[in-house]
Order: sequence, then structure tokens, then C-alpha cells
Amino acid sequence: MNFILIVIIGLILLFVFIQYKNSRFQKKENFTNPFNNIPIRGLKIPQDSFGQSFTSVLVTPTNSVYNPLTLYTWDNDNRFYNEWGNKLSEIFPVIVKKSNGSIDNLNEVNRNKMNLALVQEDTLILALTKGLNNVYENIRFISYVGFEKPILIVSNTSNIKSWLDLGNKRLYLGEENSGTYKMGLNLLKLVPIEQNSVKIISGPTEGIEEKFNKNEIDAYFVISNQPDREIYKIIQKSKGQIIGLEGIPKDLIKTNYPLWEEGTVDRSEYELTILSTLKTYNQKIALICHKEADYQSIYNLTKTLIRNHIHFKSGYKENFNTISQLEFNPDNQFSTNPLLVLHPAIIDFYREIGMLDKNEDKKCGYFIGIDECRPDLVSLPYRLL
Repeated sequence: MNFILIVIIGLILLFVFIQYKNSRFQKKENFTNPFNNIPIRGLKIPQDSFGQSFTSVLVTPTNSVYNPLTLYTWDNDNRFYNEWGNKLSEIFPVIVKKSNGSIDNLNEVNRNKMNLALVQEDTLILALTKGLNNVYENIRFISYVGFEKPILIVSNTSNIKSWLDLGNKRLYLGEENSGTYKMGLNLLKLVPIEQNSVKIISGPTEGIEEKFNKNEIDAYFVISNQPDREIYKIIQKSKGQIIGLEGIPKDLIKTNYPLWEEGTVDRSEYELTILSTLKTYNQKIALICHKEADYQSIYNLTKTLIRNHIHFKSGYKENFNTISQLEFNPDNQFSTNPLLVLHPAIIDFYREIGMLDKNEDKKCGYFIGIDECRPDLVSLPYRLL
């Protein structure tokens, strides 16, 4: 009888020990292999698919098969924002695709046809305040990802020294559905010259250097990260020069673009004969989503962006892109602009890391890093919250 009892007790203890051991192994496996056995479109993700050397956060799978988010940029392969998207795909499940520009991205996200998209900040603000022939109540802000700077490339034979010299000249502004085209027109309106005397030319950005060499254009307005390899090629092949926004009254620039911050371009990066530092402005590039974007996806995406700032600051295939990110710091990622409505997951993440007051008022999302929420100071854009 005692022998049988001892055997039963032994079996019970053995069972408990096996369960305990399995439990410890399972926890360890889940911790060290966060991507193991997570289905994407019916496939298993290889254990090292998203760069184990970085602190990445995978979207928590639901009962349905999890699909990667799709990020839309507008750049050529080696330009910054396409490369930025590829850097994100190294540590987070996204598929990078190209679009026709900021306006196209805004429209498609607003219609919930895109998961994620990059847009120029000023184009985004213009859409939210003036509509751009649409109502953009579905746009939600996630993060800023970098800077762009407006410059004017001019032909050496054009005698253009500033925007005041654009009268009777041919100004190329790129694609009409791009934020750059619209901004170029808006900046030109601030110049005290006869507007109708400037011939505006639109079209694809490929082959700009040939247009300069064939004397088909006199100037090319562009907003891009600086320095930029494509601009380098244009300048080297066309023997052109770059100027900033000289000739446009500074007070009008500040009034019309209050979010711009003063910036500079190092002319030596383009091997120009004029080596002085060019004064211009910085505008930010925003990452946006639809208001109904999956909460957990956006939460984990935000966590990945914040926790891997250095990953997005260095190591680009194109060295010009690495140089352009040197001045983009962690504090540049956040927005305190009430016009940029935050996705709920962003607000919750900011609260979790201690960047927001615990006040549940949604308007507190604009007081990032401030010890006290003051919703009474926020009057815009109430209807979007």
C-alpha cells in the first residue's frame, strides 16, 4: 500500500516538474524568438527576418492571418524616403511602394486605400486647413521621419541670382500632383515680379540635367533632403548652381510657412565653385495613417520608431542620405500641432513612456513632454478629435 502511494506521489511530482520545465522553455522561446511562427500571408517569418540587432516590436497577431503594412513613398530607389522605407522594413513588417507624391498619398490614405504614407508637412497642413478640393477628416499623424529643404537649381547661362530674376524665365516644378509643384507656385506668388511673365513647366523629374543642357529650362525648384544624390548628378552634368529662397521676403515666408525652421545647405557637398553655406529652411516629412488603422499595428510601429532612432539615422546605402539625417534628432519626431490629429495608439504610447499627462482629454495629446495638460489652450481642430 505504501509502495503504491509512493509511486503515485512520484508520478505527480514528475508531471509537475515536466510542466514547469516546459513552461520555462516556452517563455524563453517566446522571448528570444519574437518573430518565430508568426504567420504573414500564410508563411512563417524566418527567425532573423527583421534584424535581431535592433529593438524591434512586431505587431501582435490576431486570429486572422497577419498582413504586413504597406508604406507609400514617392522617391526613386536611392533617394532618401524610399531608402528610409527600406530601413523600416528591416525591423518591422512593411512593404514599400512608390506613389505619385504627397497629394496622391493624402488622398489615398484619406480614402483608406493606403496603410501608411509619407507626406510633406506643409502639404499636409494645407490639406487640413484649406482642403485641397477634399475633406481630410480621416488623416491621423504618427511621426516625423526627416527634413526636406527647398532650393532652386539654376542654369549658369540664365543669369538668375535670386527669385527676383525669374521674370521671362522657364521654371520647372515637376509633377503637378506633387507637393513640390504646389509649393513652388505658392512661393512664386510671394515674389514681387510680374507672375504671368514666368513660364511654368511641369513633368517627371527624370532627365532634368538634359533639359538644362538642351536649354529647355532655366531653373528647377525642388524640395528634398540635403545633400541629395540626384541633385548632385543634375548639377555635375548641367554645370548649374543652387540658390535658396533669395528674393522672397522673409516676413512673407514666415507668415505663409510658420512651421519652417531656418536651415542650411553645405555647397561643398555638390563640389560647386561657390563654397559658401546656403541659407534655406527645413520642413518636416510626416508619416500618416487612416483614423481606423489597426490600433495594435500603429502602437507597435510607433514603439519601433521611437526605440530605434539610431537605426534610421545611419547606415544608408547612399551616403548622402546618412549625411542628411545628421541634424534630425529625437525631439524632431514629435508633433505638438493641434492640426495634426494623433492616432489613439500614439496618445497611449506617449502616456506609457511618460511623455504625456494621464488626463484622458484627447486634446492632451498636444502637450508632449509638458508636466501639465492644458486642454483649454487647444481650440483646433476640435471637430477632428
